[in-house]
Amino acid sequence: MGVIQNKGIITAAFGHRKWLELAVDFALSCYEFNELEVALVTDQTSSNFIVKNYPNIFSHIFISEKLGTNEDDLQVTAKISALEYSPFKKSVFFDADMLFIKRMPIKLFNQINQNILMLGRYHDLLSCESLYHNAHEIKQLLNLYSINKYLHCVGGCFFWEKKQGYKYANYLREILPRYKNKLKLYNGGLFTDEILFGLTAHEYGIEILELKKGKPWNEM
Repeated sequence: MGVIQNKGIITAAFGHRKWLELAVDFALSCYEFNELEVALVTDQTSSNFIVKNYPNIFSHIFISEKLGTNEDDLQVTAKISALEYSPFKKSVFFDADMLFIKRMPIKLFNQINQNILMLGRYHDLLSCESLYHNAHEIKQLLNLYSINKYLHCVGGCFFWEKKQGYKYANYLREILPRYKNKLKLYNGGLFTDEILFGLTAHEYGIEILELKKGKPWNEM
């Protein structure tokens, strides 16, 4: 399989066989349309299954000891681990339940330059009226965490430069327990990866990846 140097894709999967095989299908669909490596973040048991049953599918497999055991936390900590462990200078994360049906434009990587990019829109108290994110009212999140802007984002796809991703991952690990506990005490709601990104993005300087309205990636 062809490789474009210093650029690559990373995903995360763990637990039940069906989730691991979704990641395999995702990687194979990527190879069908792109000349990019695909890396995987997982746990030791899942890695053993992948290596035994689907060898050589992933260019790199990273065993994260930081995933934890709480099912609700796994999606959050897996994405933090992807930011931390990705071997590529410029990376794109995709959720493992996605598939490529067309080639991803390589020029998307040109927008990654000492930064982190996400898909979404920033909101403040004036623009967020009646908007919800993962079952939480954005206005309440802004007030609860005393932040000026919240990123209403899609956590299933984001882009980063290696050094910035590593720094952001360490920052997220540091604040995660405190931020999660604050929401739990407030309303007991689920604390997702998108909520974590949304709360921290503006303070950390996360940029928005601009896509032309109504245009798929291959027509940009």
